[in-house]
Amino acid sequence: MATLFKRLVNLTRAHLYDLLEKHTSPPTRTPQWDSDFAFSERGPADDPSHTSATAGAAAHAASGLPYSEELARCYTLLDLPFGAPMEEVNKRWKTYLKKCHPDRYANDPGKLTDATELTQALTGAHDTIQAAWKRYQART
Repeated sequence: MATLFKRLVNLTRAHLYDLLEKHTSPPTRTPQWDSDFAFSERGPADDPSHTSATAGAAAHAASGLPYSEELARCYTLLDLPFGAPMEEVNKRWKTYLKKCHPDRYANDPGKLTDATELTQALTGAHDTIQAAWKRYQART
């Protein structure tokens, strides 16, 4: 019962803050995506393993996970090097979902749509990586 009460209080507080922010701050036309959906200081462009096919082959040799362009794209979406262990993938996926979950942007339709698309992309990437790891472990 106490947990339910805490959740209701937190939900009410979040709505109150949104309401106060909407009425006290001047409206802006462009969303602040850099702060709202900021994931990592170091992006995929800063990591050479995200751009090189030879790096993908090296990651395959290190992890044993078969290399594919789709799988590399999924790792890039989660800002992880190819072949990162599933525990690290799960942590990063959960962290990103907490930052961009659509429920956080229920009062802003534009951000809600973008957050929904981003959440679906992150979940798809996570599911693809998870399926690849399961196939790999079933073969070994």
